[in-house]
Amino acid sequence: MLDSLVQKFIECKSVLIAGAGGGYDITGAMSLAPAFESAGIEVHYASLSFTPLDKIAAKKPVEDLPLYFVDSDNASESVYCPEAWLCRYIDNNYALKEMSVKKACVWCFEKCGVGTLRKSYEYIIEQTGVDGLVLLDGGIDLILKGNEASLGTPEEDLTSLTALRKLPFKVKAIACIGFGTELKEGISHSQVLERISEITADGGLWGVESLFNSPLIMKSYKACIEFIFSHQPDLRQSRIHAGILQSVSGKFGGETKYSFITPLMHLLWFFDLEVVAKSHVFIDFLENTSSAGDVTMHIHGLRKTSGRKEIKPLPW
Repeated sequence: MLDSLVQKFIECKSVLIAGAGGGYDITGAMSLAPAFESAGIEVHYASLSFTPLDKIAAKKPVEDLPLYFVDSDNASESVYCPEAWLCRYIDNNYALKEMSVKKACVWCFEKCGVGTLRKSYEYIIEQTGVDGLVLLDGGIDLILKGNEASLGTPEEDLTSLTALRKLPFKVKAIACIGFGTELKEGISHSQVLERISEITADGGLWGVESLFNSPLIMKSYKACIEFIFSHQPDLRQSRIHAGILQSVSGKFGGETKYSFITPLMHLLWFFDLEVVAKSHVFIDFLENTSSAGDVTMHIHGLRKTSGRKEIKPLPW
């Protein structure tokens, strides 16, 4: 049950699971949290959000930071906020809730630049004492090097990766789930596999785990995603997590241009965050960005000058 990953954090008192970008990344935390809590490691949650956080009356603990405190009280069926429904799920249904009497919450960030996001994470570390980090991505584009044919949706992911890589966590990991779900974003999965091989050669691949390896994790993950979908039926839902749910039910193949379900989707991939960040071709240039617009402008400019690798089709 994710023993190899948890063992990396065994000296940590608590771990922050952070969604890399978009409200639904953090909902995948239910594929990880039960394993940490079973080992006695307290779990906290954070998310670089797509929600208009001021519209859901979330608390703003520090006025000059783009940081909000979201819990189940902020859940609304009319306003997109998967993070609030994650809190509602944990409060109402999560089997390991007895480990903490505190109400579940997610620290949520508005879109911002690297420096501002780093200051927000520093505030969370100061308030909670978290000493371990898992940066969680729904999909696989977070680990790309920067010179692939397509980077998917890199702005939020790279803002998170850049902001977090220099913070003083004892352990910093990346977790990705949903390999093969990003066809619409133009991801070349042959290039993803090539990138994973490169990270492996650098000692940065920590392992791969199927949701099927733990009945508890499978149950908590499926129940959480289905719960959130059911309470946001008329709002944007995650194609990535929808694909994973189809994968674990045994479906295979595609019904649309951007959908091809395979058993690879329910695998969790674990990486050393520092190894992934160190080998990125232009991440250093994002350090001084002060807004989300700056990040986007830098990425578009850097993509024009950094070169792109040719896609080599897989031979099978």
